[in-house]
Amino acid sequence: MTAIPYTNIKTFAENLIVLAQTNSVGYLIAEVIQDWIDENEDFWDLELSQDDKNALLKALTGSVVATGTDMNCYPVGYDDTLCFDLSGNPI
Repeated sequence: MTAIPYTNIKTFAENLIVLAQTNSVGYLIAEVIQDWIDENEDFWDLELSQDDKNALLKALTGSVVATGTDMNCYPVGYDDTLCFDLSGNPI
């Protein structure tokens, strides 16, 4: 499974599954998230605002920093490019 554009709560949850499935223990977490999706259809269409998406990017960027990876990576934005440290502070 690959990440999909964040548009609503369902796509947010589906992307959490993608993250969880990166390791063997995470598959258990992915199952819990899938169960939540299956049981909460009423929430699927709640849209993510631009502010929600920006806050998500901020948290995801911090999570990338937290991996301590030796690979180069960068966030891609259409309007602004802002990078954040592990605490979510702009750098």
